[in-house]
Amino acid sequence: MISIKVDSQTRKDIEIIHWNWFKHRMGKQCSWEKQISKSYYEFIKENVSLGLNQLNDVEYKKRLQQLVCGFQGYGDDEQDKFVCGLPCDGELISFEKFNRFNSKKDWFNAKSLAKRPKEKGKVFKERKKRAKECVERLKEAFGYNDLMESPDYENWSTWINSNTWYNQFKSNNRGRDWNIKVLFNALLLTVCPYCNRQYIYSYEKDSVSKNTAEMDHFYPQSSYPHLSCSLYNLIPSCKVCNRIKLSTNPDAFLYPYKQSYEKNPANIVASFRIRRNDRAELKFPISADETIVKIETNDENNSFSKKIHDAAGLLAIEELYTEHKLDLNDLLSRYTLYGKFKRADLCRLLGFSESLMKKLVYGLPIGNNKNEEYPLRKFKKDILEQLEKES
Repeated sequence: MISIKVDSQTRKDIEIIHWNWFKHRMGKQCSWEKQISKSYYEFIKENVSLGLNQLNDVEYKKRLQQLVCGFQGYGDDEQDKFVCGLPCDGELISFEKFNRFNSKKDWFNAKSLAKRPKEKGKVFKERKKRAKECVERLKEAFGYNDLMESPDYENWSTWINSNTWYNQFKSNNRGRDWNIKVLFNALLLTVCPYCNRQYIYSYEKDSVSKNTAEMDHFYPQSSYPHLSCSLYNLIPSCKVCNRIKLSTNPDAFLYPYKQSYEKNPANIVASFRIRRNDRAELKFPISADETIVKIETNDENNSFSKKIHDAAGLLAIEELYTEHKLDLNDLLSRYTLYGKFKRADLCRLLGFSESLMKKLVYGLPIGNNKNEEYPLRKFKKDILEQLEKES
């Protein structure tokens, strides 16, 4: 629903750190190989296609880096470039294309493997078992479980010592080496991007770091093990939204690095609106008990509008926001007392700007930067705009 916004320098830093972490990691030996020596990288190359044709080692590592770390794509401005589109050899390679390269492999989406014509049940059962085994090994090879903790490789400390900027990055994160929690802190995301209702943050208790957030895999590990450690497949979210997404097609949701209610490739703007629950004409003053919350777009005939509504339906956004009656009643009461004409009088009397007066009378954060998010930010902004226009 809201965008994940990261400044250019932070984006570059986390991509470099993530790739160096992955490079050190992929040289480790596969834990399941007892007879022969095989690295995680060799196993990945055997099982994950990153092109229509067989790639040499240099080309494969280049695309593997793009798969794991993302790459600056194409767009009109810096935020548009912060996407998973991966320009490679003159073409735009995306998660979707990498997935198509692998879609015919037995391990891909192993849960939904179909039985082949004339395939005996025992053979199919064995094939499904091998597919499930390959999924688990790919998840280990890409290393999400290792990313949950700090690296402990011998040559990792050597790399750190030769990169002074990483020491600064580490000191800014209380001495922690690269892991999921450091990534979460680097993104500076304070509110769940899917629902914009819940604060998400990390805190420390008894010297132990804890999170109120979970790291959602936009494309789930169980079906897309090759994306289990992809930097831009990891979406910090609240526990409620992460649980809802677990069993649902990820393409049904908005992808927070590229799509939101306010900014998306289709230029569709979705807004919260209140409507009477008896469908009568909306008249002010009104209480939250008399209303329901609806999401409306500036072009309901656009196909992306349908995606917005479908995604909101899966997350029950309209139903959940309708239950925020305390917040809505507070907003309605404040507007009744301090509408646009009353605010204008106060601005003249006190010498305050209109923007500051709005924040004061409606209880909105004062002095926050444009990229800082707070719960219900868009909801309150949209309803206030509606009140100004319709009351």
